[in-house]
Amino acid sequence: MIDIALHTMETTTVFTLSSLLDKAENFRLHLITRPPIWEKMQPVHQWAMNNFREVHIYQAPWSIKGSLRTGRTGHNNAAQIQARMILLLKEYWKDKTLNSGPIERMIVCDHQPRIFSQNTLAEGQLPTVAQMGDKICYVPRANDYWNHPTFANYYSILGLGVKDKDHDKNIMLLNWKEVEKLDSRNWLPNGRATRHSIPRTENQFLGWNKRLITPAKARWHNETDAFVLSANNRTMMTNFSEKGLGFAPTYFNGKIDRLIDLEAIGARDCINANIRLRKSYSLTCEWQKWVSPYWNIPTMTYIAMPWDMWTKYIDNIPFNIRPGAVCEQLLDKADRQKGLIKSITEAGYLAGKV
Repeated sequence: MIDIALHTMETTTVFTLSSLLDKAENFRLHLITRPPIWEKMQPVHQWAMNNFREVHIYQAPWSIKGSLRTGRTGHNNAAQIQARMILLLKEYWKDKTLNSGPIERMIVCDHQPRIFSQNTLAEGQLPTVAQMGDKICYVPRANDYWNHPTFANYYSILGLGVKDKDHDKNIMLLNWKEVEKLDSRNWLPNGRATRHSIPRTENQFLGWNKRLITPAKARWHNETDAFVLSANNRTMMTNFSEKGLGFAPTYFNGKIDRLIDLEAIGARDCINANIRLRKSYSLTCEWQKWVSPYWNIPTMTYIAMPWDMWTKYIDNIPFNIRPGAVCEQLLDKADRQKGLIKSITEAGYLAGKV
């Protein structure tokens, strides 16, 4: 049994769910949805419950969706998505029992576009609980070519400041038994929760006297929500490192490396990257590039991403929740990519480069 926790988003979650429809293994889904999109996501929630064996749905106390925005430690507006997701699940299940069995391993994904492209989710793909040992978490490396004999030097040439321990938190594999052992204060800066105000919305609120509540009178989250909102990614990962942190192989998180985005790698190696990404356990793409038309994407990035792997999951998505504009762009990029790679390969063959 494997558990998968997703931070839902209007356009991306349906592709992730579509890629899971053909998986025969037993797995549980945990969908965490922000209040601003709660009503919009109801059809997606219903579709998930109709098609998967076990689905648990949570309303997140946070409203922002970004995972790349930085902020001061404990700052209320910092999007500490991964830490908040894990702490929310830990606090919710700490005194409850699942009828289908305890949580053993959990994959936690943020809101970025992601598909699971292999035939199986756990068997032959992920380490067992015994193999994970006392490690609390496995994360992919942030840089795919960090130990490449040639390309590794490009990071320093471009001034990217790469370190061996740089990791990516967009997807994480958790050893839940070790997560439960860890005190919840290990998610909080200085081990203490702070108060968090509820962000203002477009709707104005009326007080007991039917008068509009002024912005000066802030509304505050309750203690449980404030506790989750106080979670901090840096604090969590620091304590995870002390407990035991492992690095997942490159295929665990198929993505476009920064060297490709900066076009520091040639077309032939980008075609090789395209082939490698097709064999990945999961495939992700930066959202802005994912939704952009082909002419608005760097050429090497466009070549390296296997767009047709996304389009094959479109037909499984019901029409009422299918993001039509995104699907149209993905189909166009996949179709044009075939001709582009063909012409590059033919030219390289004639020039003796392939």
